[in-house]
Amino acid sequence: MGRRRRCHRLWSCCLAGLSRRFHLRNAIHGLNRVEGRKYPFLVLPHGGPEANDELSLDQFSRMIAGLGYVVLQPEYRGSTGYGADFLAAIYQHFGDRAYEDVDSATDEAISQGWADPNRLAIFGWSAGGFMTSWTVTQTSRYKAAIEGAGITDWAPFLWTSDIQQTDYDARWTDENPQVFRKFSAVAFANKVTTPLLILHGEADQRVPTFQGIEFFQILAARGKTVRMVTYPGSPHFPVLWDQRLSVMEEVTGWLERYNK
Repeated sequence: MGRRRRCHRLWSCCLAGLSRRFHLRNAIHGLNRVEGRKYPFLVLPHGGPEANDELSLDQFSRMIAGLGYVVLQPEYRGSTGYGADFLAAIYQHFGDRAYEDVDSATDEAISQGWADPNRLAIFGWSAGGFMTSWTVTQTSRYKAAIEGAGITDWAPFLWTSDIQQTDYDARWTDENPQVFRKFSAVAFANKVTTPLLILHGEADQRVPTFQGIEFFQILAARGKTVRMVTYPGSPHFPVLWDQRLSVMEEVTGWLERYNK
């Protein structure tokens, strides 16, 4: 067989109480789960955020559960399917209300006895990628984090995404810049202690690639444990199968290395 074609660009190696305002859609266990045993845990917030998780085994939850994890998919405020008020609750509150919902879902997994509190991880793509990048600036409880095509700097994102993003915030960025900085992970990079893997398509127009690069460069300059992999020609999520395989390999490798 010939050598596998390089399908990605590596930016760096490593450098150094439950609120019922959210809903749990899927709590996925491996087939051989033993009652009373605690398992490595990953919370998987969905993208959108105006979306929800189907009651099915998607590619990421299935793969990660196959590694022996309990995978939990919280339907945080801003998700669809729970009414207009629940959907609208995320407006201007992505970094507090939605974040609190996702993090309290992890609390629930621990209290139920599913999750090993010493082996917690978080992974999300797009809006879930924002949630991942934001979470690691707010808490050190997660031992590994994986951010795919996430928003890390809100003010330029609103003007460079290919769709108008007034569902997040319709205020003027030049008149009130602090309200956009408030939930921007790049502004709190010094607080990050969790090893972070950043994955991003180089042709992403929904969340432009500079969002990942900016966060990566700041973290790397500060000596944080961070790795970034970009995919040439890839839009918001890779469409080429070799690139998708690379995403899976990067995710599993990061979890195996850091969530031990």
